[in-house]
Amino acid sequence: MRYLVLTDIHANLEALEACLAHARERQYDEALVLGDVVGYGADPNAVIQAIQALNPLAIIRGNHDKVACGIDQADGFNPVAKSAAHWTLDVLEPDHRQWLTELPEGPHDVDDLVQICHGSPFDEGRSSTAAIRRRPPKPGSRCEPDRSTSSTRDRSVSHATAMHARRTGSWTRASGASNCSASRIGSKLRRRK
Repeated sequence: MRYLVLTDIHANLEALEACLAHARERQYDEALVLGDVVGYGADPNAVIQAIQALNPLAIIRGNHDKVACGIDQADGFNPVAKSAAHWTLDVLEPDHRQWLTELPEGPHDVDDLVQICHGSPFDEGRSSTAAIRRRPPKPGSRCEPDRSTSSTRDRSVSHATAMHARRTGSWTRASGASNCSASRIGSKLRRRK
């Protein structure tokens, strides 16, 4: 399975469009959205429409999504983030605000092999790192890895760090709202600079 992983889009429509164009060229099977669809950027409604049209296999909310739709307060946000969240709340169309409100919290099990979260896998509000974790497969499941190529390191995606492949140790750099990674679960990734 080849996943397109989107995280921390923060209502940046131009970056999202660039990521989606790049991902279409590279081809992917399913999309995963790891939260913070809105916040900071000028196009929260358009970005929500684009994500809805993408019809991701799995999506979870981020801390900016929670504040921008009124679920949570902006306590702990810096002044710019707080101002952006309040502005986003004011400009969101009611149906988009409702959609954000209904996003599931993480962590979320995508399948027997992959779990997504925004924050800590143990508590969605504990930190500000979005991640994909490789879960130990159930013995005999169709997702059980090829033991001849696996290691003990976790596969994770973070908006602050990099994509890390469990089996090969290679990775793809990821950064902020322009983060767009597609990786084949269980296959080798090439090191990019």
